[in-house]
Amino acid sequence: MFALKPIGKINSLLTDKFSMPRQGSLNNELICKVELLPPYNNPQAVAELQGFSHLWLIGVFHANVQEANAQRLMVRPPRLGGNQRVGVFASRSSFRPNNLSLSLVTLKEVKIDAQGKASLIIQGCDLIDQTPIVDIKPYLPFADAPQEQEVKTGYVQTPQVNVETKIQVKGEFPSFSLLPQVAGVVWDLQPRDLLPLSESTYACQEFFTAQEQQLWQEEFNYTPFSTLTQEQLAKLVYLSRILLKLIALNPKPAYKEQEVLHLGMKFAGLEVQWQEKTIKEQEKTSKEQENNSKGQNEERETSRLFNYHQPLREIRITYIGKEETVDD
Repeated sequence: MFALKPIGKINSLLTDKFSMPRQGSLNNELICKVELLPPYNNPQAVAELQGFSHLWLIGVFHANVQEANAQRLMVRPPRLGGNQRVGVFASRSSFRPNNLSLSLVTLKEVKIDAQGKASLIIQGCDLIDQTPIVDIKPYLPFADAPQEQEVKTGYVQTPQVNVETKIQVKGEFPSFSLLPQVAGVVWDLQPRDLLPLSESTYACQEFFTAQEQQLWQEEFNYTPFSTLTQEQLAKLVYLSRILLKLIALNPKPAYKEQEVLHLGMKFAGLEVQWQEKTIKEQEKTSKEQENNSKGQNEERETSRLFNYHQPLREIRITYIGKEETVDD
């Protein structure tokens, strides 16, 4: 029997399994830290690592450890609606025989702190906070990507993220740069809904240059954001982009088909709740007719939204703040 010893752990603003994107590349704006543990936090262990752009992280799904995992032969992937079973080795389920994870991430920076301890700043991580890391290897395209071969993905379809689609918002929302390009989403959102993110205890200002932060101050120089400090604005912009992308990626189980759902998760030390309404075909048609009456381009307003056969989801943030407690 082999005993695996962690060489590091993940520091992430995502502490909730529900909030985690199914693949890290779907939310590659997310910045995390690999905190290396002794003796691997010695700079010698990361010598020459900065020369690589991508890394493989081998970790442990510590939040999913169950005795039954060793005997689990079939799982129900979310992509198949949560009701159809496939072999555990034909899935990327986090319920694994040995609870091991494999993540491809972007290496943003190799950091050496004032005490001479090494850590890694990474992007596109699909692991929750405190996930143990048991090994790190450089990604090599010529070795890790199939060369001149057809790649089959079985039952898995490529998600429609960052596609050429018109961002849909009900009402006035001045800064579309905060909103993700994910097909089939309509945002019922006001700037004030996101303001509590600026009060998160999560520190992220170090991730961005002074020039980036100055551009944000110019872009978001309107009420209610104009009174925020530079640190608060950095939190608001970064956390808003991550949060809205996570919600747009539809974390709910596929079998939940109610017309109106009330969902929530922990995020950056805060509780986030939102309402999601599925717009039926008849409602889509009425919205198209309304847009046509305003003289908007008919093709622009609908074809890109619905050509992936996704239901239209109307999303409204209902609460961001300290975790709500229930009195006994």
